Amino acid sequence: PDGSVQFVEEWNRLLIAMDDVHGPVYLLSQVSPDETVRSSAEACDTQIRAFNTDLYLNQKLYANVRVSRSTDNVERKLRKDTLSDFEDAGITLMPKKRERMREIRVRLDAIQQEFSRNIRDNKTRVVFTPEQMRGVPEDYLAKLNTDGSGNYLLDFSYPVYVPFMRYADDSEARRQYQFEFLNRGTPRNLALLQEAITLRQEMAELAGFRSYADYKLRRR
Repeated sequence: PDGSVQFVEEWNRLLIAMDDVHGPVYLLSQVSPDETVRSSAEACDTQIRAFNTDLYLNQKLYANVRVSRSTDNVERKLRKDTLSDFEDAGITLMPKKRERMREIRVRLDAIQQEFSRNIRDNKTRVVFTPEQMRGVPEDYLAKLNTDGSGNYLLDFSYPVYVPFMRYADDSEARRQYQFEFLNRGTPRNLALLQEAITLRQEMAELAGFRSYADYKLRRR
């Protein structure tokens, strides 16, 4: 009910329900071996994130949080944090700035998804000769794919990457694999990072701050 002492409790139940839905969906989008499942989960993830963005730009909900009261210290802390989340989303800005803040947040969510996808779905294989594979366990070698010349093809999955880095004798091969692993997002992710930095700076300026660091640290 609007302005009642029960509002914070109901708000908390809503957040829990959203997390109960979003958590499994996000997990499937990242770890499912089925590409169709990952794509479907990613589409759902996009809709949930958009819903969450709009939730914190809802003027009526914001008004209800502001007038809600509770004698419980935990609920009072939740109310305080919730008001901060609404304000961070741009609820107190003028309409034009508020809409631009929404656009930025939606775009940042899309950037995050693409950034993760570029890493997750990278099909690159790093080629190592049998000599470079010395030191790794035989059962590990038996699970790897090879090319027509007998070289081993290593992807960027952790079950492949971690044992090689732990057991391979060839330090130069380990260095090469580590370099490829750390850059598995491809140059596209560098462009995405730059766009995210630019958008975060704009977000800070919309909120009246000099930098994104100032914007984020003001509540610390």
